[in-house]
Formats: sequence, structure tokens, C-alpha cells
Amino acid sequence: MLRWAILLMLIAGAHFSLTVLLPAHAGRAWLLWPVAADTRPVARIFATEGRSLTLILLLMSGSAFLAASASMVGWIVPAALWPSLVMAGCFGSILLFLIYLNRYALLPLLVDALLLWGVTAQQWTTAVRGF
Repeated sequence: MLRWAILLMLIAGAHFSLTVLLPAHAGRAWLLWPVAADTRPVARIFATEGRSLTLILLLMSGSAFLAASASMVGWIVPAALWPSLVMAGCFGSILLFLIYLNRYALLPLLVDALLLWGVTAQQWTTAVRGF
């Protein structure tokens, strides 16, 4: 059961990170799609010079979460990379949602915190029982 929960959190983390690339219509952000077309960065500098940083962070976190998900189910990505992929995905996602901080960014930040806690404090690996 825990393994399914971890896999779901990894997929959710990828989804949340990639919503920045395809935002919802203006005014349509919600809990499961935290970024809308009218969502603005918290600091003005990120609106202009930060566009490249945003793209790098969303691609890094989204692809790291997807690779960690693939590793979790035993597809292509070696299990030894799993903790590093989870941590890279979490750090990229945390930075991304601190740049685009709004009330809907709290769920992605909570998912990131849970995954980081699991990997660092609980020593989660791909060998968690449940599949």
C-alpha cells in the first residue's frame, strides 16, 4: 500500500511541476491544477529574467519525478538512482512553487515535503513493499 502511495505522490509531483508549462485558463487555477495563465511570480525579477529559470525548474522536476516513477515500477531507470531522482524532483519543484507561490501551491509543496521526508528520514527506496 505504501508503494502505491509513493508512486501516486511521484506522479502528482510530476503533474504539478508540468502544469507551469501548460497553465489553466486565467482565473481557473485550482487544487489539482495550481497554475493558471494569470498566475504571476512572487518577485518581479522572475517575470522577466526568470523565464529560463522557470523552464529549467519545471523540466528538471517533472522529468526527475517521471524517471523516479519509472524506477519505482522497474522500467528502464536503475533503482540505485531513485533517491537522487526524488530529491532532485523535490528541490526543483519546491523552488518552482516558491517562485509561483499562491494558495494552490500548498499541495505541491506538501507532496514535496512528504517525499523528501520519506527519502531522507524514513530511508524509502524502490524496495518498499506494496506492488
